[in-house]
Amino acid sequence: IKKKKRKETKHTYAQMQTQDNAERNDASTLLADDLSYLQPPEDVEALIKKVSESFGATMEEKLSRFSETLDKISTTLENHSTRITAAEQRVSDVEDEVTGLGKRLLEAEKKIALLANCVDDLENRSRRDNIRIINLKEGMEGTNPIHFFETWLPSFLGLDKRPNRITRIKMDRAHRSLGPRQGTRPRPVIIKLHNSSDKQRIMAAVKAAPVLEHDGLRITFSQDFSSVVREKRRAFNEVCRPLYLRLCPSIPLSLAASSTFSLSQKSWKHISRGRGRRSGVGFDVRCALSICIRPVFISMRRNSGSQLLRNAVA
Repeated sequence: IKKKKRKETKHTYAQMQTQDNAERNDASTLLADDLSYLQPPEDVEALIKKVSESFGATMEEKLSRFSETLDKISTTLENHSTRITAAEQRVSDVEDEVTGLGKRLLEAEKKIALLANCVDDLENRSRRDNIRIINLKEGMEGTNPIHFFETWLPSFLGLDKRPNRITRIKMDRAHRSLGPRQGTRPRPVIIKLHNSSDKQRIMAAVKAAPVLEHDGLRITFSQDFSSVVREKRRAFNEVCRPLYLRLCPSIPLSLAASSTFSLSQKSWKHISRGRGRRSGVGFDVRCALSICIRPVFISMRRNSGSQLLRNAVA
């Protein structure tokens, strides 16, 4: 029975497989008949060949142009590289030169500063016989200022009434300061004296006189300095004014010819030059301002000077 069933099963499977193959063959035949109209014509290969040749020629032309452009760019880059290398070399040479020029410039600046100081010193030495008269009415000297001041100065300062009577002072030049007049304030008068001794007599008479006035104006006499020294002395105005109002007459103060601020009382004198000397006191402008504002303690080498300054401030 088992053998019979096996034979029947094999026979049935063979029939089913034969039937499937027949159906597949029929489907392939039908599909081939349906797609027969999609078959390419016979000249497709020739068309493909023609298109390929045309595309190849076009690509060769484009690539040749692209290659030429790349060659030009490469040449330009090489030129730029050469120029950049040359520029870097020049910059390096300039830097080397500047390194040496920096030292030379510093030396030149030092020499210029030294020469400027020498020139300023020479200018002040050339002005040592000059005096400046400030706040004198404009135009009162007339057209001949030398003749006017030769006789006016002795009478104004009272030199013609002293034992060694002086009625006339010899002068080399006399004129107003250069530049236009500013406002109603008269320009200073600059007088060049012929003899240095006359200047000493004039400044001594000015120092001895309490107040000098002319035509209702207070007249001031001073040494004639260069513009550089005048600016340095003018920088002490803010310090000297409150110090004068607060400390004088306890501690008379003055400005030396070298723009040095000094405080003096009888036998002691303290000079400020920013840092001070060993024999003096470290007293600068800031200390002077602090004295004007509030009492401060300033260490000095001389106890008498320190005590005197503290008493004056108190």
